[in-house]
Amino acid sequence: MPGICAVYSQCPARICRYNGAMTSRPILTPAKRARYIAYATAVTIASLLIIDAIARTLEDSGNIDTQGDGSARTAYLAGNPWQVEGERVLLTKAASGSMIDRSFTAKKNGGWRAFMLGGSFLRGVPYSHAGTIHFWLDRLLKRHFPDQKVELINAAATAQNSFRVRSIAEHAATFDADIFIIATCNNEGALPPGEVTQRLQRNGTFRILKTLFSPKRSEIKRPLHTPQDPDIEAVRTAFRGNLEAMVSMAREHGIQVFLSTLPSNPRYDGNIPGRPIEGYQHPSEVKYPPCVERTKASLDRNETAKTITLAASCDHVESLRLAGFAHWKNGAYQRAKVLLDQYMEVEPRNRCRPSFQRIIREVAASQNVPLIDLESAINDASPHGVPGPELFVDYCHLNWQGQAIVADAMYQALLKYDAKPAGPATNGASEDRQAVFSRSSKDKPPSVW
Repeated sequence: MPGICAVYSQCPARICRYNGAMTSRPILTPAKRARYIAYATAVTIASLLIIDAIARTLEDSGNIDTQGDGSARTAYLAGNPWQVEGERVLLTKAASGSMIDRSFTAKKNGGWRAFMLGGSFLRGVPYSHAGTIHFWLDRLLKRHFPDQKVELINAAATAQNSFRVRSIAEHAATFDADIFIIATCNNEGALPPGEVTQRLQRNGTFRILKTLFSPKRSEIKRPLHTPQDPDIEAVRTAFRGNLEAMVSMAREHGIQVFLSTLPSNPRYDGNIPGRPIEGYQHPSEVKYPPCVERTKASLDRNETAKTITLAASCDHVESLRLAGFAHWKNGAYQRAKVLLDQYMEVEPRNRCRPSFQRIIREVAASQNVPLIDLESAINDASPHGVPGPELFVDYCHLNWQGQAIVADAMYQALLKYDAKPAGPATNGASEDRQAVFSRSSKDKPPSVW
């Protein structure tokens, strides 16, 4: 069928010849052009909204995972971690892999409700029920306030930094909370995302396209620890801003906030360095310089004096760690702690840097909110004040005894600042925690709070 000439500019008087037929080019008036543009824009926006809705539905149902890996999963929260069905709040399937999957009522209907907000440390890794901080604190509250309705909701999640904790806190604030217990710091290291990046990451269409076209990194190639941006001062500033924003937001909702320092294991000896932001080396690919290898070999032979000498001549951050271990073996515990803390400041390995601990204390003081000093609580319970494998299972996660100590510190803080459930606390009998843990670890976790 005859049509319009492909190139109008070659046809005089807006007429062109196609297979011998004379055809007039349609003339677009400004009004028609505006209508076409508006129509095309509306269709595009509607298509993107439909794709975004489909993406969110598939994510919530657990059929697809567009959260990515590395810093994307650590920093971003795509959508609401919870969904309301009837009178109850359920965890979305997209969030069930990182958060405790239990439901609670949308309205607290009286009683006392607190949310625990943070990373895997506060969630209770390596435990999922018995042995967690939540498990011990919940038992304390219900044992000492048996006549009160107590809801302690564990909203902590694995592998998240303060930016994502802040996002979860914003959602939690809509569910009649009385108390926020915030313990976040271990996964800091990346600069905060810009506003455009945040908007794109919240868009399901963008996440699907990113998932489809981004190269896949195998599990073995993922960084073991949170990548560290070289502009750590900017990371500190963002961390402070996230804490202050959570305090301000909670106050707007009438929620009392408790900020917590985080205990760290300075004696962690994974023998694996931290990761730079631009590199994703697998541990087997990491090669230490010769001076570090010599120092490490000397320490392995328990030649502590030689190790200290070699470390002093080695211009590499790993020499701090090895010197710290040598001083520990020599019984110079405080000197060991100084060196190991210095190392942790440079190579946190998913631990809260000492400078970030100071920020938590400063924000608590400047914002006039209670501080739960978990760092001191674990230090005080550790040999010579230097935490290690006695209470830790790795670099930042506690064994059940350590998590019980944290729960005790939180409980005492709630009592001190009168943030407990209503009414006087009863003098409940102390319990044999070893027996409780052994018995309860065999139980199936509850499905509701």
